[in-house]
Amino acid sequence: MPDQVRGALMTQPVKTPAYAAGLDDEQLAAVMCDPNAVVTAGAGSGKTTVLTARYLRMVIEKRYSVGELLTLTFTRKAATEMYDRIYRKLAEFGDDPFVAEQIAGFDSARIGTLDSFCAEIARNGGGAYGVPPTFRYDEREIERLARRTAVAFVVEKRGDPTMRRLVSTLGFTRVTDELFGRLAREFVTVASRVDLLELYRSQVLILTDRHRDGVEQLHSVLDSIFALEPVVNAIKTAHETIIKVRDTLKREQPVDPSITLDAIRTLGALNARTGRSEAIEVVEYKEHLTAARSLSASLTGVCETIIELPYLENVFRLADEFAGRVVAERRNQSLVTYQDVLALAVRILTENRSLRRFYKKRFRHIMIDEFQDNNELQKQLLFLLAERTDREREGVPGPGELESGKLFFVGDEKQSIYLFRGADVSVFKALSIELTAAGGRSITLPTNYRSRPELVAFFNTLFTRVMAQAAEPFEAVFTELRPGRTRSVDPRVELWIKPYTDSPSPEALAPEDAEAYHVVRRIHDWITIDGLEVAAGDGTRRATYDDVAILLRSTSNQKLYERYFRLFGIPYSSQAVRTLFLEAPAYDIYAALQLAAYPEDRVAYVALLRSPFVNVGDEALLEILAVGSDEPPQPPFAPVELTGADAVKYEAGRLMYRKLLDMVDVQPVADVITMLWYQYGYRYTLLRDPRYHTYLEYYEYLVEFSRSLGRPTLVEFLAAVRAHLGEFKKIDNLEIIGAEARGVQIMTVHGSKGLEFPVVFLPNAGNTGRQTGAGTQTFHVTEHGIAFNVAVASDDGTTRVVNPLYAEAKELNDRRDAAELKRLLYVAATRAESHLVISGHFHARNRNSDNHFLGTVVNALGIAPDFVSDGRVHEHDGVTVRVLDDVSEATVRGLYRDTAGDGMDPRSLATVPVVSREAPRVEYTATELNAMYALDADHTGGEPLPALAVDALIAELGEARFGTVTHFALERALAGNPLDPYGVSEVVTLPPEYRFGDRVRDGRAILAAACATAERFLDSELGELARTAESRSTETPFLYRVRLPDAVQPHAIRVSGMIDLLIELTDRVIVVDYKTDKTLVAHAYDLQLSIYEAAAREITGKPVECLLYYLRGDQVAQPARIADISGAVASALAQRADPGKSPTAASQGS
Repeated sequence: MPDQVRGALMTQPVKTPAYAAGLDDEQLAAVMCDPNAVVTAGAGSGKTTVLTARYLRMVIEKRYSVGELLTLTFTRKAATEMYDRIYRKLAEFGDDPFVAEQIAGFDSARIGTLDSFCAEIARNGGGAYGVPPTFRYDEREIERLARRTAVAFVVEKRGDPTMRRLVSTLGFTRVTDELFGRLAREFVTVASRVDLLELYRSQVLILTDRHRDGVEQLHSVLDSIFALEPVVNAIKTAHETIIKVRDTLKREQPVDPSITLDAIRTLGALNARTGRSEAIEVVEYKEHLTAARSLSASLTGVCETIIELPYLENVFRLADEFAGRVVAERRNQSLVTYQDVLALAVRILTENRSLRRFYKKRFRHIMIDEFQDNNELQKQLLFLLAERTDREREGVPGPGELESGKLFFVGDEKQSIYLFRGADVSVFKALSIELTAAGGRSITLPTNYRSRPELVAFFNTLFTRVMAQAAEPFEAVFTELRPGRTRSVDPRVELWIKPYTDSPSPEALAPEDAEAYHVVRRIHDWITIDGLEVAAGDGTRRATYDDVAILLRSTSNQKLYERYFRLFGIPYSSQAVRTLFLEAPAYDIYAALQLAAYPEDRVAYVALLRSPFVNVGDEALLEILAVGSDEPPQPPFAPVELTGADAVKYEAGRLMYRKLLDMVDVQPVADVITMLWYQYGYRYTLLRDPRYHTYLEYYEYLVEFSRSLGRPTLVEFLAAVRAHLGEFKKIDNLEIIGAEARGVQIMTVHGSKGLEFPVVFLPNAGNTGRQTGAGTQTFHVTEHGIAFNVAVASDDGTTRVVNPLYAEAKELNDRRDAAELKRLLYVAATRAESHLVISGHFHARNRNSDNHFLGTVVNALGIAPDFVSDGRVHEHDGVTVRVLDDVSEATVRGLYRDTAGDGMDPRSLATVPVVSREAPRVEYTATELNAMYALDADHTGGEPLPALAVDALIAELGEARFGTVTHFALERALAGNPLDPYGVSEVVTLPPEYRFGDRVRDGRAILAAACATAERFLDSELGELARTAESRSTETPFLYRVRLPDAVQPHAIRVSGMIDLLIELTDRVIVVDYKTDKTLVAHAYDLQLSIYEAAAREITGKPVECLLYYLRGDQVAQPARIADISGAVASALAQRADPGKSPTAASQGS
């Protein structure tokens, strides 16, 4: 061929294949790349289009069958969408016989999640590791198993000194849930056992080396100080101090850490004040002193941890034993986590060469989407699958040992937001370097086809600053995006700020309320009044509520937005329902089911009668309840003389209740809920009012909640619901497949991943997420394994973390969290197509930090947190900055009036006659009745009891607080626990109103007095009897029924009480009631103790002797027994009617 012809052909453009039509240059390069490749796909860059075209190339051009292609995604939803998209695109090339064959067999295409593929490997080879192929995922059951095993383990080991210290320091619940429970969830896998004791030994070596090196460095600094001429007194004094330290802190190893601590304390007295001297010796002295103090600070933690090594070793020992039990339980029940399966799959492919060879030959090309959300273990799995066919050595292959052109990774380090699931963005960042060095390629897709050019310009401005200086492996690097869209609308990029004020108006709503109001009000106005335009192809259209998304970092304030959406009449849907157990549907259905299981539950009965299922009026409700309270109590829906609509409703309720009773024992709970929802009309109640349409999906959530419990009995289901009632809380793993979302969509930033919306609001941007203190976590996972939180007591009574490995791991995790916050912001902002609003409010806790979206944005844009412009609107770097005004409560009340469903004028309520009713009271406490009964008694005089040294403090802090603390101390003493002020304060959880807050010293004095009082009781004859008795109980609650004369009250009353100490002997029972009174007054507690006697007699069936034990004087008194309790109570209630009398001090004793 002539050279001229060859040259002409070479300069002609290469024709783009039909399957890659419309791709830009970078996209095409990714599709046509032959070696192993890593594609960095920025937001809106068309990565799904690239993956689809790449798949088509493998089939059409490379002639790979669909069974030879492995395509892995992060979620099932993404896998389903990818499957559908590839199939439809492949169908366009069905004229090709080979392609037609692949379409016909597309059900064998391997397009799924990495988790499902790992499960396949684990089922094929897991039996060799004690995991049967019938294993199951059940996160709820794994959570329950972890807690059950942890509770049983802690109870079993309660006598172990280390376990006792853990419980004393952390509390029982934190030890079971946050220490052992978290260990089971996050660290233990069935694939292999980690030798925790070996981890402990390696950490001992690290600490020992640090101690040795630190002491040597400290000697070096002290030598430098000692070499200085003593030109000022501070240096001269330092020389004298160093001589003392050298005598104790020898250079010979090993050095006792307690000696090091003594030396550090001595060095703490070194003086940094050197006057005004500017001599070179003074400058050097200050530098060396700073270095000495820094070394001393780090050495302190090392030494204190080394001193605690026996305790730390035992913690590791307990943890190792517990981990073994969890693994055994999981294997016995064939329960696995996703991490279990991943670790197992890697181990199988690493050790089972025949299975690895099978998978290597089976797949000729592997494509992985969203790889930025994976980790090192998942990379190892893919490297094992892509290993060269001629290599079968042990271990995971390196980048240079992979089959060329077999791996195609797609991801974006800026969108790695699953750190809490174990994602490690540093793996993706290093991957392109590793593969490129081994002959692969790294390709970037920089064009954003989603957002308007003005939005892209804002992203470039903001994230160039936010992600600047990304030096750490876990920090994302931002490269500028290119706009791929033309301007068809006038985009709005706005930042709304509600500044902090330390003197808010008393009429103003809370800042978070005001912000929610402004956001919802603006959405309403933009859609219904302003006619906001959004892009539609090359043109525009008017926006609807369906175009708007609210993205939240945390759903803690979601209910505020839902509230205002309802008030403004805006339809909305929520991805994460947190109000399921706050709203009427759950309560109404719970009431119906609760009454079916517990007919005696009067609260459930009333709730059902007033619910939409029955809905009787007020007068009818009182008539029904009057019948129900007869003696003996009547069952629900007993015959009642009602008239009109109430009679019809009551009869319908009775029939429904009978049907319910017939079903609950034989039908699944989900079917019973369905019956109530549809057959008995709850759904139609919601359909009648558009404001309640949001609750229609609650049926699916309630049914899914019941199914998530397995096949629960009615009692089990009610117990599970009862645990959540009244909680504003997301129920984990509760997902439904609902109809297409309508209205404004509320979701988390994580939930928005992969989605796009014409209008995006990012409100509550000042939310700092869950904050943890210095020693909040029980352990951190580090490069050294698990670093436990070793805490010691400080001089001020608080505890502080001393383990440097734990502190370093926490600091590193905090920096990882800060890096992910920036990536979360990037993901949230880049969901927007046409308009973006970021809003937030500053408060006292967040105004000086940037650990939230709002702080990150204002710092990057150079806006002061207290920014207020004259016009309250300001243009800044292409962003419209607005200041949010206060919102008054009157404004919101006006919304309630405007959206009243029945159109009633509130003023018409003034014309309704007021009906005054007084329902008979049926519940009292024994102490309360005793106080009423004693009104007429003569309590003057009495015997003064000895004073306490802390009486002044007791008077200031409250007698009730001293009484409560003393009761707690007595309860602990009788339980055999050590009695000391520190133990009581650390182990016993006092009610909030009785805690001492920051008055630690005063609290210890009160606690010491309480402990001394309890010790004296134990040393008394009564205390000795209590300690040696075969059976005793403390703080025994009871409920005692008293039938009153009809003239006083026609219905029985219930009297509740708490018996301080009940000693059961062979022939009798002794009831002891502690009193902290200052005066012993005869007959002050006769009725109270008579009620106690009657209750104890009914509980035990034995004769009862009641005693009062006055703790101040260690005196025992026997109250007078009242035989006619009914008459005495009637007399007490009669005294209540006389407001001129009040109980005396004596009658109100503890």
